[in-house]
Amino acid sequence: MGDGGISLDALFETIVERVGAIEGVAAIVLGGSRARGTARPDSDVDIGIYYEADRPFRVQPFHLVA
Repeated sequence: MGDGGISLDALFETIVERVGAIEGVAAIVLGGSRARGTARPDSDVDIGIYYEADRPFRVQPFHLVA
């Protein structure tokens, strides 16, 4: 990130570890310009989370890892 903060790769790794550990999460995907390889330094980060369809969705576990 250029300012001495956490790198985007490290941030993605942390997100995948924490969100991937939530029961019912089937997949985590990167989208948008970062997935296409066309991101600029000021580009946002688009993350999609796929959840198992046969499970009731609970938002609380996501708040706990945020």
